[in-house]
Formats: sequence, structure tokens, C-alpha cells
Amino acid sequence: LFMMVNSSSLLWQSIPQLTFIQFPWRFLSIAALCSSLIAGGVLAALGRIRPFITLFLMVFLSILSIFYYGKYFTPQSFDENLAKYTDLSHITWNVSKVSDEYLPKNLKKPKSLAAVPHSFIESLTGEVKILEDSEKTQTKKVSLSSSGGLVRLNLAYFPAWQLKVDNKRISPRVVDGVYEFNLTQGKHSVEASFVQTPVELLANILTVVGLSLLILGIIKTRTSKSL
Repeated sequence: LFMMVNSSSLLWQSIPQLTFIQFPWRFLSIAALCSSLIAGGVLAALGRIRPFITLFLMVFLSILSIFYYGKYFTPQSFDENLAKYTDLSHITWNVSKVSDEYLPKNLKKPKSLAAVPHSFIESLTGEVKILEDSEKTQTKKVSLSSSGGLVRLNLAYFPAWQLKVDNKRISPRVVDGVYEFNLTQGKHSVEASFVQTPVELLANILTVVGLSLLILGIIKTRTSKSL
């Protein structure tokens, strides 16, 4: 909580490594979790002594929260100009550059709207003709006809992207933060899939194992008390 208020500004200025956190409100995730655990622990302890008072407090606090924060269930304000949310030019230029600090360092940023790529794949040498394309949440697939040559995939490099040409995995070059590879003459299918990295897989396994142990620990504790 202290790291989210102005009083902590001296620490933010004195410790350069804190810039990695980017925003003070990132500490809110820790504060919200801990405050929930503390509130639940207080009510659980009070419930053993005064069950009726605990029930009353739970109901009262729930009603108070809904009453106080109910206004946030509906938008407080909104922009009536809906066109800018559907206009592709506005989205690819004005909206996208608002958070371009999240882009990889080596990605070459477009200097104007005209420089923004308008195709998922483009030919650098030769010609490419898109025959069919499909896109899902984590997969994009393009069927194309190529005269042969070097092509660029307008997709920011990230270790989780797995690329395939004609259902065979490839290891393309990374130039200016995007993928480049050669295609032979003829028809091809190019597929980009967002898969789990080893670090992400390990983190997911640890999360599942940790939650499982927590649930088993709670069950064992309650079973022991009942016996």
C-alpha cells in the first residue's frame, strides 16, 4: 500500500530497479489478495466466537459494497464516436501507438500511417498472391501462391510463436523484429501458432500443483478436526 502513494516517491527515485515494475498500481494485485486473506481470516476467527455477529457483518459488508460500488457496474462516461473503434486506419495507427512501449526493442516502428503494414505477409523479392486466410485466437493461417523469393511475416518476434510452411516447422530469420524466410515457387500454406514457452509451461505446472496441494491441505485439516 505504501508503494502506491506519493509518500513512497523517494524510494521510486532512489532505486532504479523499480522501473521494471512500470506502474505503482501493480502493487494493487498484492494488496488486494492480502487484504482479502486478512478479512477472511478475521471473519473466520470471529465466527468461532460470535457466529451470529459474523453472519451479520458478512451480509452488511456485502450490501454496503454493492451500494457503494454499484455505480461502477455501468459506464460512468463513454465516447459516442463509435466510428473510431471500427475504422481500421484509426486502430492501426492512433490506437496502436498508445501502448507501443510494449513492443520489442528491435522492432522497427512505422513513422507514418502509410508505413503501417496492411498485410500479414508480404513479398520482398518476387510476388505473393493471397488465396485464402483464416484467423483464430492463437493461430493465423494463410494459403498463397508465390513466384519464389524472400517474404516477410508482419508479426513481432516472440519465442512463443511457432511458424510452419506447408505443415513443416521452420526457423526463420528475425530482421527488424519481424520474421523473414524464403519461399519456393508454387502454392504454400503459412501458419503462425502461439504456443506455450518452456517457462510458461513450468509456471502453469507449478500453479496447478500448488493449488492442488492447497486444496488437499484444507481437506486434510478439516478431516483431522472432524475426527
